[in-house]
Amino acid sequence: MPHKDWKAGDVLQHDMSFAPQVAAELPDGFISGIASSPTIDSYGHVVVPGAFDASIKKKGFGKNGGIKLLAHHDPKFVMGGIKKLRTVGKNLEIEAELALKSARVRDLYEEAKVADGLSFSVGFRLEDFEFTEINDEEVFLIKSGELTEVSIVAFPACPDAHMHVIKQEDDLAWLTDIRTALIALKDTDTLGELERALAANGFAPSRNGAHKLFAAMKACAHLLQDKPTHDGGASSKAPPHPLLDASMLAPVLKDLAKVQALL
Repeated sequence: MPHKDWKAGDVLQHDMSFAPQVAAELPDGFISGIASSPTIDSYGHVVVPGAFDASIKKKGFGKNGGIKLLAHHDPKFVMGGIKKLRTVGKNLEIEAELALKSARVRDLYEEAKVADGLSFSVGFRLEDFEFTEINDEEVFLIKSGELTEVSIVAFPACPDAHMHVIKQEDDLAWLTDIRTALIALKDTDTLGELERALAANGFAPSRNGAHKLFAAMKACAHLLQDKPTHDGGASSKAPPHPLLDASMLAPVLKDLAKVQALL
């Protein structure tokens, strides 16, 4: 009914979408937001709601799907996998998981967190379109298209195409993944055992590489040896393990406690 006829008690229906709150159960690298909306973009284009639905249903996404998650529309930069891609109300919403084991993806992930989210842009082939007017403005109306990819970008053409959720990973979460490897290193008693453990657990490519790594570590041992305290005085009592002088590690004692709790 026209808004002038509304009265208290009337039941109204309105399409709305809510971004979920970041939850602990979400995987690291999870992102979600709006990939496309019918808002007039910076090029004077308007994407009709549902314009990509047929294409999404036909091509699919994810591991075996044809629609990819890229960076800056560059096919060489596949950034991860799309988990959900569907029209909700008037918007095309996306959920994806970044491939954080890739260095370039981790760089983009860190940039997105610092920037409080980057944006999305869609890449597609035109199928059905027309020129029309909206609010006395001539626009290019995209009725349908073959969606090929959704890209993470810094400056989107569509002002609504923004990330709503970025899963913030625990800075020490990586310790959980290598807990077994750390225990294996801790339990070694000889140099030979340490070098074998370094190679076996992926800290070095080979036994020879582990030997070189240990030599580098040994050359830096002075960084952990007993030294004057930060206030300028000498350490009054030698620590039970000279290479682990806690008085020199005051700024990171909190993180050390977390590490020890995992071992």
